[in-house]
Amino acid sequence: GMGKLVYDHSAAARLTFEEASDVTGMDLVKICFDSSEEILATTHNTQPAVLTTSIAIIRAMREKLVEVGETVRPRLFGGHSQGLFSASVAAGALSFRDGLLLMIERGRLMGEFNARRPVGMAAIVGIGADVVRDLCERATEGEHSRVDVANHNEDTQTVISGDVSALERAMDLAKTVQGKAIRLKLKVSSHTPLHNEQAQEFAAIIREVPIIDPSRPIVSNITAELLRTAAEIRHEFEEQLRSPVLWAENVRRMTREGVETLV
Repeated sequence: GMGKLVYDHSAAARLTFEEASDVTGMDLVKICFDSSEEILATTHNTQPAVLTTSIAIIRAMREKLVEVGETVRPRLFGGHSQGLFSASVAAGALSFRDGLLLMIERGRLMGEFNARRPVGMAAIVGIGADVVRDLCERATEGEHSRVDVANHNEDTQTVISGDVSALERAMDLAKTVQGKAIRLKLKVSSHTPLHNEQAQEFAAIIREVPIIDPSRPIVSNITAELLRTAAEIRHEFEEQLRSPVLWAENVRRMTREGVETLV
């Protein structure tokens, strides 16, 4: 049912889903509204589906505001992980078509890695990121059994990513220090040095895609600095698969820049 509410109430959203289905050759309406959670969680489906739903929502918002004579003038754009691609489309730096095709390639690279190696992700709640990083180091037993911090979502909510064997050890260790460990349903790993090879392949793809300066700055997942140029956005995309997402610091950066309302 992801995106169905906005689809039902907005012509702009419906056109967005139609456009995405034409570009990708996938029935995004069926995948988002009628498929099982297991099918939607397959990275090949998840990535174009999330981008499509994100852009459908922002186009619907703009459509409805025009109807009442209002416009949105964002101070900044931001996005968590894959959401940075949505942010780049919303900021005009990347076309929706190219964004969708990049999602197909990104999903392919992540899926191929997952097919060769049992990996996963988990959320660790209730303990600080520094403690979680130490647990990951203790749980890692070499390059073939490795887990790393992938996302700093809040000061006490961190996502870890890596080989299932090391991931499960880290989850067990978290429970010994009063942390809560929640295995995510995503069937991939991400934002870890395990993906150095995939990051290099994706960088070669990114270099062929047209990117222009954004209409307003985009907050970097990797550094929380403001990305103002096409070159900076391209570099961000090239490094993202193997770098942790500093989301808590992203939000703090937005507030330091004077943002009071986040949509």
